[in-house]
Amino acid sequence: MGKVKAVVGNLVSFVALSWVIINLSFWVLLLVPIAIIRFAFPKRWVAGPCNVVSSLIYHAAIKLNSFWMIHITGIRLNVHGEIGNHPSPIVISNHQSWFDICVLQEVIMAKGPILKFLVKRELAWVPVIGWGCVAMNFPLLHRSSGVSARTSDFSSLQTASRDLSNEPGALLIFVEGTRFTEQKKETQRSPYKHLLKPRVGGMRILRNTASPETPVLDITISFDKGIRSFWHCLHGEIKRIDITIEQFTLGDIEDMSQWLKSRWQAKEKILEAQYRQRIGRD
Repeated sequence: MGKVKAVVGNLVSFVALSWVIINLSFWVLLLVPIAIIRFAFPKRWVAGPCNVVSSLIYHAAIKLNSFWMIHITGIRLNVHGEIGNHPSPIVISNHQSWFDICVLQEVIMAKGPILKFLVKRELAWVPVIGWGCVAMNFPLLHRSSGVSARTSDFSSLQTASRDLSNEPGALLIFVEGTRFTEQKKETQRSPYKHLLKPRVGGMRILRNTASPETPVLDITISFDKGIRSFWHCLHGEIKRIDITIEQFTLGDIEDMSQWLKSRWQAKEKILEAQYRQRIGRD
């Protein structure tokens, strides 16, 4: 019986992944010519309408993906807190799975702006997903240790910071820098049970360049049963995802390093409490 269930689960995940790829491919084909026009004619009167159309396309793509996630696989998103109505907030979150992006897109974009996120430059060459990120003008980062790479990343973050004031769009930063695994936690000797150490660099740049009135949404994602695998999420092996949203203002954060440390301590308590609640339910 267990083998049959595993086969069915893998089949559903394959169908779900095919759905996501086909859906995104269709909308990316519409995005590419708009991105070319925006690049060829970098005037505000051209960029403005292009951004509006791109936003509508992005929303349509995410609505279809979310339809599968919520109505086909039956995943329930329990959202605690509000995202507000600011057109260009900064979003930080813990990072456990590629499925985090699907969850955050639904939570932020259901009633708010499009969700932009920092993308490794290598991802730009990946068909469909990478091309879509480039077409949507997501910030591209090297994420390497060379001086020229760090300089380029600094410039990309500054540009992304200025864009917060010029065009609608929530900017997502996974400040842990990578997805959580037990091995990574042990390697970096993280003091947290459910989290990696937060990296302050990107947030410090935004603190110094973005408008002080910019909201910072601190989001904590907690998967039911502790399952983090993107593949398992695709066939709905988890039925509940808890999302906790807490809002702050960028200008009120004086010491970004200390603020992130305090937020990660609070986030750890949230994750541990939700973990214990699940143990009680089971």
